[in-house]
Amino acid sequence: MRDIAIDTDLAKILSDCMGAPIALCNSLYFEKGSAQPPHVDAIYMTPQTHGHLLASWVALEDVHEDAGPLEYYPGSQLIPQWKFSNGTYHSVPEEMGAWHAYMDAQLKERAYETRAH
Repeated sequence: MRDIAIDTDLAKILSDCMGAPIALCNSLYFEKGSAQPPHVDAIYMTPQTHGHLLASWVALEDVHEDAGPLEYYPGSQLIPQWKFSNGTYHSVPEEMGAWHAYMDAQLKERAYETRAH
């Protein structure tokens, strides 16, 4: 995984996609899934430049129903990000209930449906 993360050819492709130089800033590893509710990675790993987060997910086992498949909402990247009371897009724990309500309303209004893989 480290070799993939720091591959110069991949970095060039990603930089071209973003229109700016990229930097590896985070890596997570879970023995078991985190069982998080639907969320937006950028509110936890908030990029310095708004809207400039690339994230990937690599399954280290076969994906199947018993393993807790990855769920996502195609098109949800178009939902305007919630700005928290501190003026940033980074999560404020006390406001996560309001954030979830906002996202639920946006998903319903746009008729986005979950997909699992």
